Amino acid sequence: MQKLTIGKDAPPRQGSRSVAGIMRLVAPTGRHSPGSASIATGVCLAMVLAISAFVGETGRLAYSNLNYPVVIYAGLALPWPAALAVTLCAMTGPNPHGSVFLDAFDADRNAVIRPITIAIVSAIAVGLGRASRASEDTLRAGEQRLFSFLESVPIGVFVFAAGGAPYYANQAAQRLLGRELARDASPDQLVSLYRAFVAGTSEPYPLARTPMARALAGETSVVDDMEVERDDGRINLQVWGAPIRDASGNVTHAVAAFSNITAQKRWEAALRESEARFRAVFEEGPLGMAIVSADNHFSQVNEALCAMTGYRGDELAGMTFTDLTHPDDRELHQEETERLHSGKLDLLDIEKRYVRKDGAPVWVRVCVRVVRDSAGRREYSLVMVQDVTDRRKALAEVERLAYHDALTGLPNRRLMYDRLGQAIARARRFRAPVAVLSIDLDGFKKVNDEHGHAAGDAVLVEAGKRLAAAVRDTDTVARMGGDEFLVLVPDAPGADLDIVCRRIEEAFLTPAIVAGERLSVRASLGRATLFEDGDDEDSLISAADAAMYRNKEAARRAPAR
Repeated sequence: MQKLTIGKDAPPRQGSRSVAGIMRLVAPTGRHSPGSASIATGVCLAMVLAISAFVGETGRLAYSNLNYPVVIYAGLALPWPAALAVTLCAMTGPNPHGSVFLDAFDADRNAVIRPITIAIVSAIAVGLGRASRASEDTLRAGEQRLFSFLESVPIGVFVFAAGGAPYYANQAAQRLLGRELARDASPDQLVSLYRAFVAGTSEPYPLARTPMARALAGETSVVDDMEVERDDGRINLQVWGAPIRDASGNVTHAVAAFSNITAQKRWEAALRESEARFRAVFEEGPLGMAIVSADNHFSQVNEALCAMTGYRGDELAGMTFTDLTHPDDRELHQEETERLHSGKLDLLDIEKRYVRKDGAPVWVRVCVRVVRDSAGRREYSLVMVQDVTDRRKALAEVERLAYHDALTGLPNRRLMYDRLGQAIARARRFRAPVAVLSIDLDGFKKVNDEHGHAAGDAVLVEAGKRLAAAVRDTDTVARMGGDEFLVLVPDAPGADLDIVCRRIEEAFLTPAIVAGERLSVRASLGRATLFEDGDDEDSLISAADAAMYRNKEAARRAPAR
């Protein structure tokens, strides 16, 4: 099997160098912080660990019972603490076949790959820190572990260059497609080479509609079904595509992940053949289901919905969707429901909060299909409800990791630039003062050299706490990498800025106590103000850095007191 190195004009090579290329897509170059290689490696690994299998037996119906995996990778064997990458499978997408009942279960076949896309996008965001000082041997070992995982997962992974040519395909991708990687194929040849068709037809799949092409065009988390004709017959694939962007936001590559959903397609066809199976699934399925009358009251509910809401079936029978919906979500619910009932929507697919009988909120995904009579009047609605509370929590954690430093918990470079950009925009409109403080820890290298990296990490965490305590509630403290911190001070006149600077300097007068030892570090500080020292994010930060290094040098040259 051919594995290609991602890089300019790089020839195909074997082994972990393919994965090294993928890692370079999400790890920018530059002066590196000790922890960011662990971040890039951990999140890349999360890309391929979201796998869920579902098989079950219920009475006479073979019914797929969805599991809810939580995949956690807690770091690689690097000299710095590795970052946490979390992905959680979620159910997505309406049923393309239009079956009233199957839409309630179509999320099963969508649950396998979408979290990979979520994790890819989050991984790219997380990886945009500074690169590591880790040794070449350690990095090579990390790449080899990542390569092993990429080559062992049963989900196909393709990486495409901006021009559309494939850069890398894992073993599962080539096995599922029944072809080896067509490295020399042009974009126009790919669809015909792999004999891809629009699902359920003999129509060749249009190149421009492929998730890969749409991802290269900038669309995020693109999903579609297609059929691929292999020597042993056709199979159904569900394909997800997501773009990889550089620091300027330009799409440089695209990642496509796909799985064989042939079995799920067959299951859907079998389910449509029998109305009796509908009743079996309704009564015994793991997802909450209900039939809602034309006056919007629950007329039938299953045990799963009762368990989810805490109400008995007879209690739900006298209630409506609005009764269950969280007060803060009722306006959105009402708007979408009116669109569904008026015929503007064929399927309502919405996430909102229900309030359980005990008062606890629960996040749910609700899919509703209206059944109408021959005159177009609404007779009843079929409803599927899935508890997505755990997924919501997992996504919130992924987002937190994308915008916060894994070691200190402080905002990272990405979040600092976002907040600084907002502060500058506000300042230009209202002429409000904005200042940036650049802070570097003096003596930190000595702590690392004499006491080890664990002690150095403890000092960084303590420094973050002291900085956060020294500034105002409206200020932002971010770790930019290594022992470098940045403080955004908006709406602070000169006198207030002087107070903030003095409090920061005083915060480091007391040694940190680590493992019973007193470790002293001081803070070198430089300041820059908007319009005087810079008029955008980069120039303002550069001016603050320059001022900090001047002050550090002046302190070094000053005679000891």
